[in-house]
Amino acid sequence: MRSHAREVGDIRSNRHLPPKVRASGFEFAKLARERGSSIVDGALQGARLRLRPILMTSFAFILGTIPLAIATGAGAGARQSLGTTVVFGMLFATLIGIFVIPVFYVLIQRVSERKWPFRRDADANVVPPPDPAIITPEAGT
Repeated sequence: MRSHAREVGDIRSNRHLPPKVRASGFEFAKLARERGSSIVDGALQGARLRLRPILMTSFAFILGTIPLAIATGAGAGARQSLGTTVVFGMLFATLIGIFVIPVFYVLIQRVSERKWPFRRDADANVVPPPDPAIITPEAGT
């Protein structure tokens, strides 16, 4: 027997949705990481894939609330304060979603993989240059 949450749509999990519908920037980053790319490259790929949809939905909402921010007439004070708060709140939330969340993904992923969170991936794989004192001259020179 199926549960009522499954019939209505389980809000805790979106596993029943097709992958293109449920994919977030983190899922793209996770898939890229599983395929062998670095944490930063995965986060950048996920951020690039999700940038356009994030901007489109955010700006649609922001442009829809601009009439509240520039309201005139009866009750304009309440509408202007509400509209201004919503417009600037959405702008701030959009900037956080674009720039801050991928950085937190990288930090959390590095901590979960037991790496130092503030070291670049390239720094971890750097091989020190050879010591010139132990380099032997080539034969015949």
